[in-house]
Amino acid sequence: MHDARIFHLSALGSKLQAQNINPYHLLGDSAYPLLPYMMVPFRDNGHLSPDEKMVKSKKGKVDCRNKENKYDRLVAAVDEAREIEEKI
Repeated sequence: MHDARIFHLSALGSKLQAQNINPYHLLGDSAYPLLPYMMVPFRDNGHLSPDEKMVKSKKGKVDCRNKENKYDRLVAAVDEAREIEEKI
């Protein structure tokens, strides 16, 4: 099951659909639908304007940084778990 579907079925997804959280937005990948609270990349069908291409490029860089940050935190947690295991 894709994370977009899991989010849609989650309590958080339901609450966000029922409430207005403006001016805040979540960032989703292209699998997520465009919603009032969800920003997704422009669909590149070969007709993007220069401005749309720039926004799509910048959003991709944000996604990469977020994924790298999550990976770094995961590695740190695994390292910490190993240290605890060694002490036991």
